Amino acid sequence: MMKISAKRLLTAILMATLLISLAAPAFATGGDTHNEPYTEKVTDTKGVTLVSAVTGADAAKHSYVAIKVMDLMQLFDKDGTAVKIDGNKVYQYELVAALKANTAFAAALTDAGFTFDPNSGELKKGTTAGADMSDSDKAKFASIISTYAGTTGTAMTLGVSATLECGYYLFIETANTENGMIYTRPVLRAILPEDSDDGVTITLKDEKIPEDKTTDDIDLTVYYGQEMNYSITTEFPVYSLAENEVFKPGQPRFEIGDAAVGLDYVNFDTNLKVKVDGTDIAASVTVEDVTTTNYTVTKTTNAAEEMTGFKIAFDRAFIIANQGKAIEVTYKMKVREDAVINSSDGVRNTATVTFSTNPTKDDSVDTETTTTVVLHTYGFGILKINSADESMLAGATFNLKRSGSDTPLTFKKDGNTYIYSADGTVTDIVSTDAQLVIKGLDAGTYVLTETEAPSGYAKAGDITIVIEGVEADGVLTGAAKITVTNAGVTDGTKTDGKYVITAEATTGTDGQANISVLVKNYKGITLPGTGSVTSIIVMVVGAVIVLGGGAFLLFGKKKGEEEE
Repeated sequence: MMKISAKRLLTAILMATLLISLAAPAFATGGDTHNEPYTEKVTDTKGVTLVSAVTGADAAKHSYVAIKVMDLMQLFDKDGTAVKIDGNKVYQYELVAALKANTAFAAALTDAGFTFDPNSGELKKGTTAGADMSDSDKAKFASIISTYAGTTGTAMTLGVSATLECGYYLFIETANTENGMIYTRPVLRAILPEDSDDGVTITLKDEKIPEDKTTDDIDLTVYYGQEMNYSITTEFPVYSLAENEVFKPGQPRFEIGDAAVGLDYVNFDTNLKVKVDGTDIAASVTVEDVTTTNYTVTKTTNAAEEMTGFKIAFDRAFIIANQGKAIEVTYKMKVREDAVINSSDGVRNTATVTFSTNPTKDDSVDTETTTTVVLHTYGFGILKINSADESMLAGATFNLKRSGSDTPLTFKKDGNTYIYSADGTVTDIVSTDAQLVIKGLDAGTYVLTETEAPSGYAKAGDITIVIEGVEADGVLTGAAKITVTNAGVTDGTKTDGKYVITAEATTGTDGQANISVLVKNYKGITLPGTGSVTSIIVMVVGAVIVLGGGAFLLFGKKKGEEEE
């Protein structure tokens, strides 16, 4: 099948505008006798089928029309022989009568910034060639065509072949009974005699409003106080207006919103950035004392007047002027110190994009799409117990470090709960006769060190604690898997000398954590840590010296008594 490039397609349309201003055509049209080369309209037909990502029962909900923009004219020599170049027939395009008679059409192209060089045959938008124009500029170009060509044409349904006369066509979506939103970008396409006799298939580009929300925290596990950059990316819709059709008052609408749970916005007024096609856009611009509003920002707050979300509402003129362009909204957030741990609820924030489905109709409704990013933070309990009867022991002191670091983590203390915080001042974790709770850690390996044992008990050795997020089908569930070396766990299993426990849920209403590390103390002196062979040898040697000294004293005393 013969293919025609985007540059050729767009250039063909603009080339036709040149014909409007010509006093006489370059070639005569068809007739019985000719004294010069002439053109004749091509009346061959082809079967044309539209396809898109929409299939099945949903395909019938979308209606399309093929609007003929230009007739296809074949060039003949004056003797009636078809002109060929490199063995290929030569075609020209001639505007259909409706466009040829509409003098406003050429003016609309010029007003929109499109230019056509008749010498090079190059279409440009500003300094950008037609083939390299942005999607939004191509959409504007097609919109001008559809405005002046009207919407009268051949009705088409997805997947069903329609017979079209060769020529240059604009394919547009005219109705969507699913929700009224026109999702498909206009498509410009030449139908040629050289196209396959089996029919022409045109793949439509789905223009469903995309939305993506991301954070720079890759593993999606976080600690209290962690700051992250967020990004919402989407596009302004493209609306195709029929001839004499206008937007209703207040339409179209386009809004981007965000709502957060377990997160605080960081310096929101400074960190909020809005970009359109990569260019920073201010909320308003003032030129010569005239202020133009691009968008307004509204914040939502809770009862404590803490910010919990925002909404950006774009001005209708700004929406119309930027149809099809990419939008990126960025801002910064921080994990709150009251975020839930080990929970499917997680630390979440939800982006919402709201837009008009059919802003030219009185019954236009808004469509809303949402994307949620869920992060997870973890924690565990510590139960300090007597090895003999497993009763609770008070008076032990611990610190917690990340594996490979010599610096203890800092916490804020609330009763028996230790809340991880970079701004915290507490490093000593002190046991009482109840469970201790550590909150606000991300996945990783930690070392729990007992720095002071209860009176009369030996210190336990260092305990390694590995926290992992549990996944299902590649998605974090919120449950935590904790593997402990050199200590036990509540309701866990022992494998290769390590205790493992997996659980989902935060601390209950009684403040107790559902995952606890059991740290046992034994009565007596503090023994050296695991694997400290040198220390053990020193202790043994020391014991021998003490015993030897005692024996010497004993025997020396007896010998002295005998000498007396």
